[in-house]
Amino acid sequence: MPSTSTPPLKTPFNIAAASFPPLAFPFSQPKYRSSSSTSQEAPTPKENHNPNRIGNSKWKAQPWIIRNFSVQFEPQFYNYYDYMEAWDRILLIQNNIYRHTWFFRFDMYRKKDMTISRWFIHWWNSYGPEASILPPDLLQAYETFKKEPGIPHLKDFPHLLQFFYRFPDLPWIIRWEYKIEKHPQYPFPMLTRKFSLKWWHKFNFDHICQQLQKKSSNSHFLWEKSQVQCQLASVSDRKQLKK
Repeated sequence: MPSTSTPPLKTPFNIAAASFPPLAFPFSQPKYRSSSSTSQEAPTPKENHNPNRIGNSKWKAQPWIIRNFSVQFEPQFYNYYDYMEAWDRILLIQNNIYRHTWFFRFDMYRKKDMTISRWFIHWWNSYGPEASILPPDLLQAYETFKKEPGIPHLKDFPHLLQFFYRFPDLPWIIRWEYKIEKHPQYPFPMLTRKFSLKWWHKFNFDHICQQLQKKSSNSHFLWEKSQVQCQLASVSDRKQLKK
């Protein structure tokens, strides 16, 4: 007589499919992540500029104000605290393949002096890029950028965040999928979500390197000029000047 028992769930996909319904948010934070300098082929992203997009400036200094969604939704209302939570949870939404790949970059149509809330640093540390994924030439450009004065209204933010903010067309790719891992304390496996970072190799960053190289050359020239002026200023008479 054939067995009618349910077969064991051996793969991360089967476990996730049996445990979490579609469009669910089972975890609120990544368990761990890795970075890689290589990436799979990714299509060129489409620009989706929406001048009416939701932003933190909509609330000013009143985060408790309730706003209404422009489309039918349940619940129909939200406030600024929901907005902050959405930055985390939307990236963890599940689909029918139980993995996601996200393409990120800053809004290239934003105002140059647009402010960023300090809570965004927490999001950046969880889902932002790492310098290790940058190609060698771009990494060198980033090291040059770090030597410059920081962006005034972001001076307390990480250098890498300022770098991507300064050049908003810089992209990064983040991907997550379920993995079965050994539990660190108990003798049974656990289901985790693994995050990985990748660079988008189709991106041409020559303009960034050229801009920073030119600025660095000008700074070096001005430094040498100031040194010469200091030496001339220290000369007390014409005889020393001739020497």
